[in-house]
Amino acid sequence: MLSFLAATLVSALAFYSTLVLAIGPRTQCVEKSVVPQDATCASIEQNIGINRSAIETMNPGVLCNTTLTVGNYLCTKQYTPICTLNETATTQKCDQLAAKWNITTSEFVQYNDDVDDACDDLVPGNPYCVSIDGCYPGNTSPICNQ
Repeated sequence: MLSFLAATLVSALAFYSTLVLAIGPRTQCVEKSVVPQDATCASIEQNIGINRSAIETMNPGVLCNTTLTVGNYLCTKQYTPICTLNETATTQKCDQLAAKWNITTSEFVQYNDDVDDACDDLVPGNPYCVSIDGCYPGNTSPICNQ
């Protein structure tokens, strides 16, 4: 009986550790604004309501102590999708995992913040996100089969 409980505990820990170890999806910009004439981070902060630190964080390369380029887009709102399904890698490339879950390699890269654009740096044995919504191929939930 004790060995059964120990085996069950080990199995549960192994399953939940894959959920914790996966890095997860990249943050995505969901709202952008065009930089108008004479705009500064202070004026954007006043008009849109996001602070200077957030402006710089959401827009790599933008520094609020320099002039903003008129006509460029600034990300003004972001969100990070939630990974709903992980799969363990068996090779260093993501093409097999992407094909298995009917996603593109570009989507696979977007779903996994720790994967490079070439999608060739997976660590076999590590979990990777393959779905950022609840309706993935093979899900038999009634809500997904509409």
